[in-house]
Amino acid sequence: MDCPDCGYIMTAFDLECARCKRFGKPQLVKNPAQLRVKPLPVAPDVATQAPAVQPPAPSGLAIPEAEKSQHPLACAFCNNLDVQKLSVIVKSGITRSSTSGTTYGAIYTGDGVMPVTSVSSGSNTAVTQLASALSPPPRPILNVFNSCLTAFFIVIGFVILLIGLAIVSSNTVGGLLTLLIGACVIIGMPYSEAIAAQKRKEVHAVQEATWQRNIENWDCLFYCPRCDHVYDPRYKRYVPSHLMYQLL
Repeated sequence: MDCPDCGYIMTAFDLECARCKRFGKPQLVKNPAQLRVKPLPVAPDVATQAPAVQPPAPSGLAIPEAEKSQHPLACAFCNNLDVQKLSVIVKSGITRSSTSGTTYGAIYTGDGVMPVTSVSSGSNTAVTQLASALSPPPRPILNVFNSCLTAFFIVIGFVILLIGLAIVSSNTVGGLLTLLIGACVIIGMPYSEAIAAQKRKEVHAVQEATWQRNIENWDCLFYCPRCDHVYDPRYKRYVPSHLMYQLL
């Protein structure tokens, strides 16, 4: 509040002006309600204030634990972010190497020394245990014709034909019957094998479609080394690493 005489700013507990008192002009406040009282500043309500927007963290810094569960690629089991894609693990876990060399030598014979040169080469493929466990499903193989079995029955048919030709002169009915059996074996076996090959093609088409779908799902899987789980970030499904094929 202000002094009515000199305008000196007084506190709410002062009954007289300090300036007037110092200069010999005592001023007793009789009715404090008539004085102008300046309102005290009010602290802002924290609940009504808008939350401060935090600037994004610079790249390369660790992500807080509260934000890890919201990350789309975080582990669905333990919310760990130190994960790796299965395709990257398998690709980096397979090492192929090849070696080649030439060896020079000599053979001592009765006529003298004969030089010998030999060339050797080899290749080696090493796969880590983790890459082997997380490898994709193998592609189905189509075996159209069972050539060995077909050739075996064709040979049997020709043998039956020869037997029939040998006995047809002495036993006409038995020889003709033997010739008929041999002809049926020679003609019927390739025909039945062609029908079986068509069935195998149809089965292989279904297996190929299933394999394509499994490969697409496998390419989306991630591995968490902390909890040893494989998970699909799209559906938040997870299984232990040795049960990876359940996610395909």
